[in-house]
Amino acid sequence: MDDIREVLRAGADKVAINTEAIKRPELIKQASIAFGSSTIVVSIEAIKRDNGKWEALIEYGRETTGVDALEWAKQAAELGAGELMVTSIDQEGTGKGFDLELTRAISTSVSIPVIAGGGCGKPEDVPQVITEGKADAVSMATTLHYKAIETLAEKSNSHEYELEGNTEFLKTGRGFAKVTPCSIYDIQKTMRQQGLPCRMEANSE
Repeated sequence: MDDIREVLRAGADKVAINTEAIKRPELIKQASIAFGSSTIVVSIEAIKRDNGKWEALIEYGRETTGVDALEWAKQAAELGAGELMVTSIDQEGTGKGFDLELTRAISTSVSIPVIAGGGCGKPEDVPQVITEGKADAVSMATTLHYKAIETLAEKSNSHEYELEGNTEFLKTGRGFAKVTPCSIYDIQKTMRQQGLPCRMEANSE
């Protein structure tokens, strides 16, 4: 509770909890009462097992729990979570698109907003997980990172910027062959082209 209080005082609007929420579910209820349910996001990192069900993992996806991810999502919502952030371990970092089946299964089982994460590889993946996966919001990283790397690389050619780190390897795309570098603007434009409303600023590349 003190950790949540401190990060909210530091300026955060919401706090996402995974490991401790599974270990101590009553924390969700306590936190939602103390800080408001809209502030508490329960993060669910799920992996599909051979039996066709999803298991919720903890410790950044490194430890198993034996907890059914779908049932856990329902319980978290009942305990007072304001939102769920659902990340597919199977799709995370692959650029192959979101796990539509997982996202849809959870979204249609709870009455609170669901944020889809894990797998975005191109702008078209975003409207797809919203329309087919029934997600209310989307979390992405890799596609935006590669666009930033491209932009920095172009600027570095004019010696305006000096690149640091292993950017040459990142620019090769090895291991991320399915990722299409894109910006927020590219994603917004794709959404609007497919009839999905979103705020958009002109020339916001």
